[in-house]
Amino acid sequence: MHRSLFRYINRFAALLKDSWREGRGKRLSRRIKELAAVLIYPFYRRGVYVVMTRSLAELTIPTPSTTGIVVRAIQEADIPSMQAVSSASDGERFTHLLAQGSMGFVAESDGQVAGYCWASPYLTRSLHRVDIPLQPGDVLVHDILTVPEFRRRGVARAMVTRLFVSLRKQGYHRAVNHVRADNQTALATHRSLGYLEEYCLIHRRFLWVDHFQRVPLAGSRR
Repeated sequence: MHRSLFRYINRFAALLKDSWREGRGKRLSRRIKELAAVLIYPFYRRGVYVVMTRSLAELTIPTPSTTGIVVRAIQEADIPSMQAVSSASDGERFTHLLAQGSMGFVAESDGQVAGYCWASPYLTRSLHRVDIPLQPGDVLVHDILTVPEFRRRGVARAMVTRLFVSLRKQGYHRAVNHVRADNQTALATHRSLGYLEEYCLIHRRFLWVDHFQRVPLAGSRR
């Protein structure tokens, strides 16, 4: 209990630091509004996600041309540079993901991190922050990030394509992902990668108590 509380406080402190750092250059009223949202964040939050699945039986996604971009497997030495383009709170989590058997790919351009993605054959709430049942042969694909200056260059598609090929070689049959319901760009990208929408997942958190609710999609065939 004390260890969980300590991690929670550290994560909150990192969020405050990241919010203040990322707000530089914005109007003071905008920064105050964003900071207020972060202050409320530890006490209550609500998120709506679309859970999507993609069969790994056939991989016909063409690999995009990404001139100057190198995609390779994530190693422990990559974590500090990955943390630098995400948030301070992610560094420790990435280390635990690797230690517990997750894998992923990082994209680089001239030694600079352009993006990364992860896949986990298991699910732990403290690391993955969701509650999605995985069936035998399933793997959770998560934390897909492209650094802003490298967007619209096919980086995410190149990483995920490599990840799909690697997962199929390891014997996995289906990739599972979750995307924020209000992120239309990400939803469209996942559909183009062959993902099908399964159901909505509503995540509510009060302090450190999580509640997950599965809701059928409107007009769902399931």
